[in-house]
Amino acid sequence: MQEGRPRESLVLHDAPIEIGPATDQTDPFKKSFGTSKRKGQLAPIENRPKQEDILNAILPPREWVENGKSFVTAARDLNLHGTHSRCLRQALDTVCEPLASEQN
Repeated sequence: MQEGRPRESLVLHDAPIEIGPATDQTDPFKKSFGTSKRKGQLAPIENRPKQEDILNAILPPREWVENGKSFVTAARDLNLHGTHSRCLRQALDTVCEPLASEQN
């Protein structure tokens, strides 16, 4: 788990949620060992994954520790509008301008 707030991202995230006090990641009794699902078996067609599950698989929720508390935030699953794409374009132009001027 990351110490301190994660860096800014071009991906929109939900508001951070406090998930409890920070745990010592070196303590073997407090580690998460994942799920115990069987591999190689496909889920029945009725159990199709939700859009949120697919998004979390592609862009996992970000977790961090700040002031002794653990926080988590997930990527937003919303439809983007023209204003979002314009803001993204401006952010990318801001990042790319210095790189382009260095190459010339």
